[in-house]
Amino acid sequence: MTSQPLYNIPKGSILKLDGRELTVSVREESGYAVECKETGECFTLPLERVETAIRHRDCEVIKPADVEKRKALLKHTDGLECVDQLSEKDQRIVQARLALVIAQDELRAEGVKLTQRSMNKSGTHRRLLLTRAEQIAPGHNFLGTRRGGKLASGFDVPQGRTLTSYRDVYHRFDQNPVVLADRDRMKGRREPRLCEWQERFIDYVLNRWHDPKKPKLASVYKLATKVFHRSPREMAQDINFPSITTIRTRAKAISDVVTVLGRGGTRHGANTKGAGSTDVRALAFGEKFEWDQCLLSIFTSGDGVVRAEVIDPREAPQELADNEIRRCWLHVNSPVYRGRLLC
Repeated sequence: MTSQPLYNIPKGSILKLDGRELTVSVREESGYAVECKETGECFTLPLERVETAIRHRDCEVIKPADVEKRKALLKHTDGLECVDQLSEKDQRIVQARLALVIAQDELRAEGVKLTQRSMNKSGTHRRLLLTRAEQIAPGHNFLGTRRGGKLASGFDVPQGRTLTSYRDVYHRFDQNPVVLADRDRMKGRREPRLCEWQERFIDYVLNRWHDPKKPKLASVYKLATKVFHRSPREMAQDINFPSITTIRTRAKAISDVVTVLGRGGTRHGANTKGAGSTDVRALAFGEKFEWDQCLLSIFTSGDGVVRAEVIDPREAPQELADNEIRRCWLHVNSPVYRGRLLC
């Protein structure tokens, strides 16, 4: 008898379980077929495992509709999801802006017609807004009161246009306060960080680092600073060679396939990155195994014979067809000996 799931987890949902994000490909009879976003591994989670983790709050379920909202949030905040990820200074700024947003909502609910002009400095509702924000979060000193004969440091409240933008973005992202943080870190530099000859130097080093002899990057860099050709005009510039850290960062950004082919050769690259090949060729029987997996649909044909066919988990519908019995993952592995499959 097929057990009914306690929770409705539709196809395309993301399960945050054991520190990994698992995308649900299809609901099977015995559990959920999932795919790890980091490693690309596909496997089946038992139904009891998922339901137990949800009951104990060890598993967070993100529905497909919320997945798109989460993508938009991460794009807007540059990867931030909650206020706790900010520094203490930025958290305090977010708290002050949140108090101003809540004050706007409360005043609008009471019938006060707030506008950008009325919330500007010397506006008709400016004092009313700051007084309400002071009641909500008195620690930020929105009114700029004096203490001991001196003007106490308080939050510098912007103009009405900025206050309105705070409220709009706060409600657009489902009232997540993290969107009120500054986004200065996302502006970046408009001009290139490196000049033309520095970029040529980085290409010069990386091209000689991609050698089947596998030289060390530090050795190649040290030698390149002595033999790299620069014109007199370039030598006259008060600019140094790019640091080894910059070049290491560029090397990490290169495709892993390009690095394997450059430093291991075409044959080694085909063995390690080719379809159906092992990471390291085996020198003895059973040292390495080739493996593959596919999703099978078990169904009854028109003549009453049970058959199976390979289906794509990304395109197959979540519900089983009328003649479909079940779905299961087929895992096949075979030992490798000196680069040859033993089937």
